[in-house]
Amino acid sequence: MCRAARCLAMSDFAAIWAHVSRAWETLPQLEAHIRPGAEVVLHLFSAIQGRFSGDAAELINHTGRALDLLRGAAVALPAAEEYAAIALNLRGMGLLWAGAEREAETTLTQALAVCDATGVELPWINALGHLGLCAAGAGRLREAHERGRAAMTLADTRGWNTLEQVSTTYLTLALVGMHRNDPMEAERVLQLGLAAQPTRADRLPLTGMLATRGACADSTSAADAGPSSAG
Repeated sequence: MCRAARCLAMSDFAAIWAHVSRAWETLPQLEAHIRPGAEVVLHLFSAIQGRFSGDAAELINHTGRALDLLRGAAVALPAAEEYAAIALNLRGMGLLWAGAEREAETTLTQALAVCDATGVELPWINALGHLGLCAAGAGRLREAHERGRAAMTLADTRGWNTLEQVSTTYLTLALVGMHRNDPMEAERVLQLGLAAQPTRADRLPLTGMLATRGACADSTSAADAGPSSAG
């Protein structure tokens, strides 16, 4: 698991999964009292694998199992609340991209509360960005903009504005720009979001950004064309 964590920190996503697979194989060999905690971590790694492969069902499945363990056999795990913040974040993301917007918003709101209680900041940015995306999808543009700006402010302060976890915040702000008929601002934000995806590995938000970029291009082309001369 340490090797998998090192690969994740280095964004070496291709190498992570072999280490995670090996860790699952050796899990039954661990002492009983440490096995639930190790299983939580492995479920979270497997959920991250689902995230980077664009598999929302895997995100939902593995984070659900991790949360069950954190409420039961692994409740005494050190930093259990911090692990719960990560699990709720990933689960909310999976639910959102699977089209379960209401359940996603509920889960992400829970994630945000746990982040506030524990002080973990990167999951807080991730949760806020996805809640902003929920709001944008529901047409609540002021809320989406406020959540996106709050997440972006912390990311800028911490120097995290080029991390993959901030991608959904950029997507949220781009959608607000599109809905407000400002495709140039939307395109500017999308450029920043795509720059935060140098490996193009985080497929779910990446797909959303590319689709929105296409809509921006269509909108700009239509504006440049002006009224049809056939009128």
